[in-house]
Amino acid sequence: MKVTVEMDWNTDETTPREHEEALQESGVERALKMINEGYTQGELIDNIHMLDTDPEDGVEYRGWWTLSVERDPKPNTPPRSAGK
Repeated sequence: MKVTVEMDWNTDETTPREHEEALQESGVERALKMINEGYTQGELIDNIHMLDTDPEDGVEYRGWWTLSVERDPKPNTPPRSAGK
């Protein structure tokens, strides 16, 4: 079984690296909390004010997360070796 949590924040190339790192952390925390409540997808919202260049009221970010589960059609079968 393969379990994947995908997060998609509305950011662009001007988003500071420090903000992206904070968004990863807050997104994972939010998704895990909601997964434990039984959800398989949800909205992400965060406001970051960490850099001297950030506005006084912070920078608002929004996004989505999704949980997907792929079940192996042949459970208990060892993976094939490369080249065979």
